[in-house]
Amino acid sequence: MAYLTQAKLYKIYPEILNEIGRATINVHDTLSDFPSPGIERYFYKANDTGLYYIWDGSNYVQNDFIDRIQKSINEGIGKAKSYLNRYDLVKMFSDDDTKRTFQDDFLDGLVLDIVCWYVVRISPPNIDMEVYKDAHNTAVKFLEKVQAGGPDPDGWPLKADNPDTPNDDAGNIMYVSFPKRINNY
Repeated sequence: MAYLTQAKLYKIYPEILNEIGRATINVHDTLSDFPSPGIERYFYKANDTGLYYIWDGSNYVQNDFIDRIQKSINEGIGKAKSYLNRYDLVKMFSDDDTKRTFQDDFLDGLVLDIVCWYVVRISPPNIDMEVYKDAHNTAVKFLEKVQAGGPDPDGWPLKADNPDTPNDDAGNIMYVSFPKRINNY
């Protein structure tokens, strides 16, 4: 099961998500099962071929279906992952439930705030975008602090250390040097 799906975007009202997606899919077994006439702006999917069609006013035309909301979800998750390079991203974000062994509501909330911003960016103009933009910026600022080594979220799994590399992959070791001393007697 995917880490984050459209059904899990509880911070955005479902009717707004439907308007943002601007696509309704009618699924039928074959192309011959499609209604005549079709409805404009609706996608029709033929299960036997797996292809999508759209009604152009006189007949069905094959069309590539682009799930705008899922693309935005993937962009937001990618942005969140980019700040967490010290952590084991497979355990935290994997789509395979057997590999995703870590779940944290705080992390999920941060990712959701980022994803919601990416989703509402493509929305119609009647949505209050400032709320989502502020939540996005707050989440990004926190993840930047985590990336810089500031707060250490409790329980987030760090990357396993690779013995073939000279550095600690999780970034646990910090190298510092004291300033050169000059002794005068």
